[in-house]
Amino acid sequence: MAIDPGGTTGVAIHTGEVTHIDNTGTHVTQASYSTMVTHTPVELYGLILAVKPDTIVYEEFTTPGSISKYGLYTVRLIGAIEALAWQNNIEVQLQFPPERQQFINS
Repeated sequence: MAIDPGGTTGVAIHTGEVTHIDNTGTHVTQASYSTMVTHTPVELYGLILAVKPDTIVYEEFTTPGSISKYGLYTVRLIGAIEALAWQNNIEVQLQFPPERQQFINS
């Protein structure tokens, strides 16, 4: 599960692999994902508990100085994600925005 925390939190869930034959006759396996947005912490926590992912990858929050109320909300949400993951034995991996990858493996 990948999470982009914030006022509206983006979530991507790896749902499996899809294999098809391309126009050259080659079997191609691609990852399949579901994406969604949650609007409240309760929605996000419920989703995490329902999916029970092995790993949560989330975008780390950085700021050059002072923090807005929206930034503070994001920081609190990240802390809650970490606590929920710890409580449910879910591995967490953080990525800074420049390290973000287009696709995730788990």
